[in-house]
Amino acid sequence: MPPTGSAAKSIAPVQHEESDESPIGTEDAGSLSSGVKGAPIVLPANSHFAGLAELQAELIKNSASDFVSRYIFEPVPFAFKGDLNLWLKWKSNLAWMIEVDAREIVLSGSSAMGFSLHPKKNLRAYTPKSDFDICIVSRHHFDLAWRVLRGVDFISGAGADERQKAANSHRAGHIYDGAIAADRILSLFPFGKEWQSALDILATEHPTNGRDLKLRIYRDFDSVRTYLTRGVRYWQASLGSSISDESAIAVEH
Repeated sequence: MPPTGSAAKSIAPVQHEESDESPIGTEDAGSLSSGVKGAPIVLPANSHFAGLAELQAELIKNSASDFVSRYIFEPVPFAFKGDLNLWLKWKSNLAWMIEVDAREIVLSGSSAMGFSLHPKKNLRAYTPKSDFDICIVSRHHFDLAWRVLRGVDFISGAGADERQKAANSHRAGHIYDGAIAADRILSLFPFGKEWQSALDILATEHPTNGRDLKLRIYRDFDSVRTYLTRGVRYWQASLGSSISDESAIAVEH
């Protein structure tokens, strides 16, 4: 399927939130209890859940792996507002441009569920400024990128310090998880120019127009699932022990 738009020469800057694709660690599950009880957590009205109580029930009922399948891998992502045709067209277009199968493209973070499962974000709702975190599951591109990172000793040019830091971070940890956060170091890879061109095109088209699109390359689906289940397990523990006051439940209308 050919691309449906053309890359703009310049795109107006947009204020973006921190990506949900920052590393998920093993923070204390009770650390957000005061935040949860101290102020309402607002879930978007058209998310998969009617409110916090329903989210809590699903987290308790499902294993972390099943929760990821039911609410991230399988449904139409939240940002596409239930429009299956738009979602299939969007990811087929991206898949064509970066030469992967459309089934190997998954959204994560608030654009997928309507709120973030990252432990540090307190179920932050998706907003007009939220990033799109795009998971590309491709062993071929992962191996190409890893070969580049393995041989990188010194990076020069614009933004060199940030890119060097990112490259070193991957060699120290991310690679072990089968993941490469490509948004900061995409230009290092042999496919980087084509992939950046694809992102520039999507940044002009609905529903990703004007958004910050961040890519993470995964070696396989097990690596994606492992990453996402960390956030789910955090909230299984946190909500299971912290949410008992119905007055803390709020739904955005």
